[in-house]
Amino acid sequence: MTSWLKSTRQALGISQSELARRTSLYQANISEIENGFTTPNLSTVEEYLSALGLKLIPISRSIPSVQEFALEISTSLAQKKPERALRLLIEFVNRCHKLDRDEFLFATSIKPISTGDQRYDALIAATVEYLHSDRKLARPNWVVTNRFKLREPWIVDRHATKSDNLERTTPKQFLDRNILISPTEFVSA
Repeated sequence: MTSWLKSTRQALGISQSELARRTSLYQANISEIENGFTTPNLSTVEEYLSALGLKLIPISRSIPSVQEFALEISTSLAQKKPERALRLLIEFVNRCHKLDRDEFLFATSIKPISTGDQRYDALIAATVEYLHSDRKLARPNWVVTNRFKLREPWIVDRHATKSDNLERTTPKQFLDRNILISPTEFVSA
């Protein structure tokens, strides 16, 4: 949990010093918490999160997170199973559609680990941004970074071609990352 606190603070662009100014915590205490040298109590976690504009809410562990799916996608790619990797992303989208607003934000707000493949890292970022746009929510900061834009166009469906008018039907969030994908990819299994 302490690494999650640190990554959340960093994702919001807030320094430890700024967080200390916003709380009753010293910067040294924040560092100890974030580096796992001390375990914060519940009230400290709540104060920490409040200073970031967040709150602690109980959520079922059954909520899928983009981090968990990225890890599974990474494993599938390492096993040379790209079809499974795409199915996992589709499953993530389907499960996100069933979440309420707070659960959805929880599932998508923290930057996932790299899958080891820039194309899939970009695809995950585009998918999360697409889902946020669909719900009319601000996109998470982590999806904005340049490392998620591909140099060369990537057609996700290996059976599709550029002549399939993918440039016309691909959602903007994907086109911005040089990914060509049909929106129907997210409703198929």
